Amino acid sequence: MQPKYLVAIDFETANSNPHSVCQVGLLVFEEGELIFEYATYLKPPLEYNEFNYYNIQVHGITEHMVKNAPTWKQVYGNFKQYFDDAMFVAHNASFDMNVLKNINQYYNISLRPSPY
Repeated sequence: MQPKYLVAIDFETANSNPHSVCQVGLLVFEEGELIFEYATYLKPPLEYNEFNYYNIQVHGITEHMVKNAPTWKQVYGNFKQYFDDAMFVAHNASFDMNVLKNINQYYNISLRPSPY
């Protein structure tokens, strides 16, 4: 059975740790139509909040830019309903899906296995 939604997702991280998510952007498609879009800075969990030079050079996001941002747990409810029946696509899918898996585990959020 085909998933109902196609979710294009992109994460940025503060450092090489997949728990250090500092930005998410996603588009949700249903039957080829864009039905939802979302993007926000995210405050990484405190123990993963160290921004390294390399990552800042890649995405331009600094600790100052996310200091008042919501956490992944705070924003997840905005799009959870799409994730439950989705196929994911991403430019660097192995990276983005690893980040998604790890940040959900950190916050004890269950996500059914989804194709990508």
